[in-house]
Amino acid sequence: MSSLVKSKSGQYYLQFYRDDRRPKRRQVPLKTSSKRTATRVRSHVDELFLRGEFDPWETTDFVAATEPDGNVVGYDAAVVLFLASRGGRSERTVESYRNTLRSLGRSLPKGARAHEVTRDDVLRWVRSGRGNVTTQHSMARHASVFFRWAAEEGGITDNTGRPVENPTRNLRLPPMPRKSPKWIRPEEVRLILEALPTTGQATTDGTHWLYPIIRSNVVLGLRASEVCRLVWREVDLELGELAVFTTKGHSERVVPVSSVVRQELGRIRSWSRSECGREPGGDEHVFRTSPEAGRLCPRYLSRQFKRYVRAALPEHRARVVNFHSTRHSAASYLAQAGKTAELIREYMGHASVATTYKYVHLEREAVHKESVGVFDRLAL
Repeated sequence: MSSLVKSKSGQYYLQFYRDDRRPKRRQVPLKTSSKRTATRVRSHVDELFLRGEFDPWETTDFVAATEPDGNVVGYDAAVVLFLASRGGRSERTVESYRNTLRSLGRSLPKGARAHEVTRDDVLRWVRSGRGNVTTQHSMARHASVFFRWAAEEGGITDNTGRPVENPTRNLRLPPMPRKSPKWIRPEEVRLILEALPTTGQATTDGTHWLYPIIRSNVVLGLRASEVCRLVWREVDLELGELAVFTTKGHSERVVPVSSVVRQELGRIRSWSRSECGREPGGDEHVFRTSPEAGRLCPRYLSRQFKRYVRAALPEHRARVVNFHSTRHSAASYLAQAGKTAELIREYMGHASVATTYKYVHLEREAVHKESVGVFDRLAL
């Protein structure tokens, strides 16, 4: 196994050590100054080393060592390069790609090249899993992103120099069950807020720390990670907006601040003045469990929210409502108000309007109810 070392120039390299080799230490440059990228490449190079497919005492180019034909890259080496290219993604996202693509790799013949993977190989792999239809589609989607990268960005080719083909195209998978987003009705939001305790971990007016988060986010529609990452310098109350950066789409969007959000931000400011004797600001996180606490963990936030959902809602609703439902709710409220799909897409930061149309389709229940009411009143 290797050690990750940073040089004086800021570049990272791997250092291997073996008593029975000369020299005992061997260094492999990773050609990156990003620790996150270096760490990801390291795990895959170590795997190649343990399998005997890469010997740093023979060469320091771990890709060329296993792939002597230049851009005709083996599947495992292509995965290494792909994961290294995901520098702007969260660790959770990269880990998901790593696990999925390794699973596909284990189903292929040893030493398979990236361009040799066929549609039948992918289909057999997807169907061999024990997952449900949603899992199968997720597996195929991860593989599709990888092979699309290999052809368009990775420069990986077949023996004739043509870009590697995407074997996930036209896969015949069972249709995905159609699901409506799990939004929270306004009366349910009120029930959840009423279920929050007024003692312990509470603001100066007796409101639980979750209260301003829940009430704000059914309006803002942020992801849990965005809620926890938001800092005061990104909030501009004079302009009435806040800037939201997300690693999911690797983009930034501006969200308007409504009167509800202003009220809750004011509550948090009063809390800070009472507890710390000063106004919060700068790089301090907006939503916390106390004015002096550090950054809130998205998983902790989700668990605590679910705890009070179970206390407030009937069992059949509590099973399906989670913190992400507060984000769904913001989009759903806009759709119910008759706002256009493009406006909702812009507000929510959806990469595709196809995602937004899920919320527009939510209105079928209201459409059915209203239209039936109209026709029932006709004297025909």
